[in-house]
Amino acid sequence: MTLSFHDPVVSYNVTAAISTSNTSAAVNLGGGTLVGVFVSTDTHKGTTISFQGATHSTANFVNVLTSTGNTVSITGVSTQAARYYALDPTHFLGLQYLKLVSSSTQETTNYTLAIRPVA
Repeated sequence: MTLSFHDPVVSYNVTAAISTSNTSAAVNLGGGTLVGVFVSTDTHKGTTISFQGATHSTANFVNVLTSTGNTVSITGVSTQAARYYALDPTHFLGLQYLKLVSSSTQETTNYTLAIRPVA
């Protein structure tokens, strides 16, 4: 995926799958930053999605925290209807790779990540 600084209003949608464990494979943000997550209906199990990040795909992934030490997460995830959860993109600046972590082990579930170029 190539991100362009000439078209900053476009979201680049990348799919992350959480499968039999509660953590997705690493997703390359391609020089962009995460701005939101689309969750489809009746697939997510658990009530919280949090994030782990790294600067390289083989590096140790660490929990993404706010500047005050709170875990960056989406809480109260609903499966009643498809939803888009907007996120503060500043929490993901500087990360090249990202993993999604569910509060529960689940069957394979796909999430679409909205990624914007960093200007």
